[in-house]
Amino acid sequence: MTQKYRFLPFLQAPRSSVVSLILVLSAFLIIEGCSGSKKITSTQADTTAKSAVNADPFSTLDDHKESIDSAIVEERLEAARQEWLRALAAEQRKDKNEVVRRFEAAIDILNRLIYFPNVNENKDFQELTKSVIEDYEKFVSKIDVLPPSASIFALRQKFNEEMSKMDIRNLPIPKSSDLSKTQVPLTINPEVEKTIAYFMQGNGRTFFARWLARSGKFFPKMKEIFREEGAPEELIYLSMIESGMNPTVVSKAQAVGLWQFIQGTGALYGLKSNWWLDNRRDPWKATRAAARHLKDLHRAMGDWHLALACYNCSMTRIKRCMAESNDSTFWGIRDCLPKETQNYIPLYIAATLIAMDPARYGFTNIQYESPVAYDTVYVHEAVDLNALGNAAGVSGIEIKNLNPELLQPSTPPVEICGPEGYCLKIPAGAVKKFGERFARLTPEEKRPWLIHTVERGESLRSIARTYGLSLDQLADYNNLDASERVKRGTRLRVPMTVMAPATIASNDSTTPSKDQSPLPLVSKGKKIAHRVKRGETLNSIAAHYGVRVSDLRNWNNISYRKKIKRGQLLAVYLDRPAKKTVDSNLAEKPVQTKTAPAPIAETHSGTPRIHAVRPGETLTSIARNYGTTVDQLAEWNDGIDGASLQAGQKLKLYAPNKTASKGDTDAPVHSKLHKKKYRVRRGDTLYSIAERFGVDVHSIKSVNGLHSNSIQKGKSLVIPAE
Repeated sequence: MTQKYRFLPFLQAPRSSVVSLILVLSAFLIIEGCSGSKKITSTQADTTAKSAVNADPFSTLDDHKESIDSAIVEERLEAARQEWLRALAAEQRKDKNEVVRRFEAAIDILNRLIYFPNVNENKDFQELTKSVIEDYEKFVSKIDVLPPSASIFALRQKFNEEMSKMDIRNLPIPKSSDLSKTQVPLTINPEVEKTIAYFMQGNGRTFFARWLARSGKFFPKMKEIFREEGAPEELIYLSMIESGMNPTVVSKAQAVGLWQFIQGTGALYGLKSNWWLDNRRDPWKATRAAARHLKDLHRAMGDWHLALACYNCSMTRIKRCMAESNDSTFWGIRDCLPKETQNYIPLYIAATLIAMDPARYGFTNIQYESPVAYDTVYVHEAVDLNALGNAAGVSGIEIKNLNPELLQPSTPPVEICGPEGYCLKIPAGAVKKFGERFARLTPEEKRPWLIHTVERGESLRSIARTYGLSLDQLADYNNLDASERVKRGTRLRVPMTVMAPATIASNDSTTPSKDQSPLPLVSKGKKIAHRVKRGETLNSIAAHYGVRVSDLRNWNNISYRKKIKRGQLLAVYLDRPAKKTVDSNLAEKPVQTKTAPAPIAETHSGTPRIHAVRPGETLTSIARNYGTTVDQLAEWNDGIDGASLQAGQKLKLYAPNKTASKGDTDAPVHSKLHKKKYRVRRGDTLYSIAERFGVDVHSIKSVNGLHSNSIQKGKSLVIPAE
């Protein structure tokens, strides 16, 4: 059984001091942060030491997130791009396993960035993430067999593609012995039988066997939590299809953990997510939140299948389909739902049937992982995980595995956790020795360090600036003189601060190796040479040609740490011939890659509407907002092109007089854009709202006149159409 202990703040005494041990008897603890909401009375073995003259400077770290250097984000984006390039190169070599491994590595790097402040408003992050996922999904759709290293989301995508082609006529499906022993109905129909068959053979079998093995680690305690919360125990099997039993997995919608909570929903159920930790990654906190959330959905819908559909989709979508289908059952509204949700209930039922009786479905000789066993102690300062591992008699990696919610290589400071401190899980039975060893740790040993490997062109001064340190501090930490030159490859110790996330450490498993993969060959499309003009950016050039910004980077090997320069020649590859343009500096201009809506007017008749170009706008976005084409804009404005467009520039747009409103000289026609209204709820952010409606944050801010990312509960927002 899990035991709980409290360790008061440990401040290292001077070496000449005598360490005193104090036993605090009959302490009353509230352990909500450790393992639930129960209260217990226990004798606590509390160890303390005399306060040092100089307190540990890292014990007061707070989350001043705004101070994080943008260079760190650029470095991570470039690392992800390089992994993506390796995936594309491996795809050309037809090395399927390597393709999957590299795509997953790129996505993992990007997933770690979601905890950086305001990263979801970073256009480079958004665009690169979208491009990597698009290419990965294209690859998955082309191959027949998924490598075992593929993620749960790749499997789900493959499953959704293959369901319609499943043939089970020659595959005997075992009959379950008792379908009435569960509260959630286990309906058997062709869709469920196809799903069972998918897990019994082909792509699904390898994955399901792995999930069963992992379930031994989590299911015993998950069942206990669901019983405590009064939710059907069999709902624990939902975590198999949600996350593949991986507590740290992140979806492309940035849902996290065993139960795939998005940040807003997780916050409603007490799951904190900040720079230091993410409760959604804690198996037990997330399981308790999932039990409560599922119960709430069932209370609202009155039906478990509909509640599960809401968990996957949204209650609004489910209710709309119920109204359109005039039916109140999942199977009756199924055809109205997105494909993902159509297959969600069959997935759950199949997973439950198999997990309840694996041998019946051919899953034998599963090597189940042992249930998690641990004790807990309270730590009141930011302490390096390796030091904590030494105190517990294990490695820092084992401490990390026991505490997957930790995002940094240390425990959080007391400012983040509150006076209770951080409830750290350590191996069962290690509490006594942990206390003794922890009391002997020096401030230097406790301090969370990163290792930075010096690259070409870096100096002590530039490295110190990146990490928010003074030159003297960095030199002192590494026993160097401040004026000393550091050689490429030198490994420097850097104290863990909020400006230096763990993911940039050079010993990070996702850091790319020095042997960069070759750029993928471009075998299709016509090559165009574009000379960069004053004021142009990669974004404006990509919009001009209708290509992805990340493709421009790949074609020209432009890292996220570099800027393009005036006069630079860029290679652009078009899938089909481009047509002539009025721009004398551009040899060719691409045909629009998407079918544009009908233009507002074909002539110059009527009074023109004047649009003042806003920062970040392109001809493509302006044309889309006004329901016209880039070519029509060029005709109305003396052959203007995207390269010469500047913020504040006035553009003429012609429309029938009846559509123009008096005095409206600089706003787009929003009749097609402003279709929805949304009232902000508790826990909402601009990004979570944008994600829900499939639009971007900039569009929401623009149409609502917002100048910051702050929104208040109850505020009514206009949501532009997708």
